[in-house]
Amino acid sequence: MRTLLTGATGFLGAQVAARLLAPGVGRAGAATAAAASSGPVEPAERIAPVERIEPAEPVELAVLVRAPSPAQARQRLWRAWQVEYDFATFRELLRHRVRIHCGDLTEPGFGLPDQELVELITGTESVVHCAAAPGRRAERNCQLNSVGGTIELVRLAHLAHLDHGLRRFTQLSTTAVAGRRQDDLVTEETADGSWDRPDLGPHGRSQLLAEQLAARLLPPEVPRTVLRPSVILGDSRRAATTQLDLARLLAALVRLPVLPLAGEHRLDTVGVDYVATAVAELHRRPQLRHQAYHLTAGQAAPTLREVTAALGADPRFLPAAGRLVRGLTALPGADRSRAVRLLRASWSHLTWNAVFDNTRATAELGFTPVPFTRFAAPLLGFLREHRSRYPYLAYPADREDTPR
Repeated sequence: MRTLLTGATGFLGAQVAARLLAPGVGRAGAATAAAASSGPVEPAERIAPVERIEPAEPVELAVLVRAPSPAQARQRLWRAWQVEYDFATFRELLRHRVRIHCGDLTEPGFGLPDQELVELITGTESVVHCAAAPGRRAERNCQLNSVGGTIELVRLAHLAHLDHGLRRFTQLSTTAVAGRRQDDLVTEETADGSWDRPDLGPHGRSQLLAEQLAARLLPPEVPRTVLRPSVILGDSRRAATTQLDLARLLAALVRLPVLPLAGEHRLDTVGVDYVATAVAELHRRPQLRHQAYHLTAGQAAPTLREVTAALGADPRFLPAAGRLVRGLTALPGADRSRAVRLLRASWSHLTWNAVFDNTRATAELGFTPVPFTRFAAPLLGFLREHRSRYPYLAYPADREDTPR
């Protein structure tokens, strides 16, 4: 039986896959499960003893990859997973523990042949749904990926449950479902709301609707877990990152002598290693105390002034100038610029001063995320050294013999 993972070629999904497949062998060589999930730097600060829930047998993954052929699907997966694995290990995982399905999450039956779809239904013991459109995408794209994809996935989960029972359905969402929360401490209960609120952006609206669809359509006896990360930026274990857009924006902002922001506003940011570890740990638990969890920095979130200081910058903060930035990004045709779309999607995180309470996750997991200020400078150094590009390794041309 396999865990079906969506979004496996994404920034977060690739890291979740590595932790679901742990224990294993990482880029540094042989590693235990803890080392595979922790890396050279601890991804979280332990505050209480935690019983790690390891699988009784090696976890097998089924991953859905949007690609016209198995060869192209392997290439996409290698591009995303090479942050964690060397190629020899990657190839062994595909041979023995990972089953790739070439399909589209938004198509009926994922666009799979009937026999392959039946194999996926009868072989799925749990689901981790990580796939989502980035917040800077247009609303139509967000709804197609988040809502349309969730409908198809819930349909598969329902059939799998009727066939043999489904252990858990874990759904990755976002704290953006809370809408505009100025100067607020938001809990999981107060984050819930109506999907038609005017203060919801495209990403938050589509994810909230996807949450509500899964809640209403999944059989009530299937355990459902909703995980809502805040801004995911960088990796506390290493300077390198494949998620570059937000990091580039931050690098550009700290070069400015004046920032149109309030220095005392909090930036609730977490490393991808913390979120991925939390997702895998919570998904493995046979029982959880709650249904929804914030995977956030919580009240330990640093201020913007602390972030810029950690990056060696000392800008003047002028929040009144924020109106000018909002006006410029609202001009007709401005959304044709990728930078403007990214700024729009990120502006709320920089200006609303909202903190998302992580008490539930901390109590359940027993650890908290490494503060962003501790790994922000290495992240910026990586961007500068590599000119804001990740040095991807190509898929070896003579290695197209990988099965599955």
